[in-house]
Amino acid sequence: MAKTKKKKKNSQKAQEQNYLAQALDIALTIAVAAGLVYSGYRVIAGGVKIDQGFVPGSGEVTATEETTTEPQPEFQTVEVANAEVHEGPLVLVNNYNAFAGSESDLVSLYEVKMEKESHSFSVRDGELQVMPEMADAVIAMLDDFYEANYDDNILVISGHRTLEQQQATYDEYENAEEDEKPQRRAAKPGYSEHQTGYAVDFSLYDGTDYDGTGIYSWIDEHCAEYGLILRYPEDKTDLTEIMYESWHYRYVGVPHASVIMDKGLCLEEYIDLVKEYSFEGEHLMASDASGKSYEIYYCPADSSQESTLVPVPNDTENYTIQGNNVDGFIITIETGAASAAPADAEESSAADGEESETPAEESQEDGADDAGEDAADEAA
Repeated sequence: MAKTKKKKKNSQKAQEQNYLAQALDIALTIAVAAGLVYSGYRVIAGGVKIDQGFVPGSGEVTATEETTTEPQPEFQTVEVANAEVHEGPLVLVNNYNAFAGSESDLVSLYEVKMEKESHSFSVRDGELQVMPEMADAVIAMLDDFYEANYDDNILVISGHRTLEQQQATYDEYENAEEDEKPQRRAAKPGYSEHQTGYAVDFSLYDGTDYDGTGIYSWIDEHCAEYGLILRYPEDKTDLTEIMYESWHYRYVGVPHASVIMDKGLCLEEYIDLVKEYSFEGEHLMASDASGKSYEIYYCPADSSQESTLVPVPNDTENYTIQGNNVDGFIITIETGAASAAPADAEESSAADGEESETPAEESQEDGADDAGEDAADEAA
């Protein structure tokens, strides 16, 4: 009897231990499960999305990182030195704004003309220099003028002038009559457009003055297509403070020339007009003869710093930043492509076939050509 009772006690004790072990196993299982759930929550909260499916053939659960793509801004800012206010073909140089830009990069108009095999006009001599953009514009325009009129009588008598050369020109008019004061007939030294290299004066090789009439009216009608303007119009002398000069042309670039000539403005008026179009506000819309469209706006220079952050498009390099020589920058964005020329357009040709050299070119090749030097009075 005693052994039977002892066996029963041992059996009950073993059973209790077994129950306890099972309870511990259940508790441990619950704890592990809870830990996994908590760990999964932390991973998801940290920005990683768990994919509960399996990748076929891998036997592993995959995780992919959640990302958000922010739209790129349409504009960015570029840092431009404030000294650049005085550079470029849109600089306004007059009796109140001295030229403070660079006089480097000048080229001989005659040499560029010969490189392009242009025989449509003459140049005073090989020493006459202009900026490269001006050379290209003048040559292209006068080549087309010749094709339209078969006239090679135009002579370019003046381009870039140094400060010393402008002083000599100014001194010539020092004793002018009251209605033809020096500041009206010739710009003050340091205040002449000719110092920029973006201005030229025309005369005629036969010794007569260039007045822009007759067949030469073609020049004023088409000059804007090449980025050129008649700088000192007859009806703007009160603003330019320079007398009417039918022979003085200035390069400002396309499409600015189109706006100026179409609206009948002088450069002073155009510089003020562009200031009305800020980056934040409405932009000036323009187009050129080739069908390209443009947006134009103004950014004032930051006078408190040595440079200015200028807003420009982020998705294109088809823009320019040019100084106005007064107080800021003019940004021009090309927004539309030119329309294609008709495939069956006929090429124009000269009436006599191959072009011949103009009267002045043989002497220019020998070093200098003084023909027409005094044919027209030099001006501002």
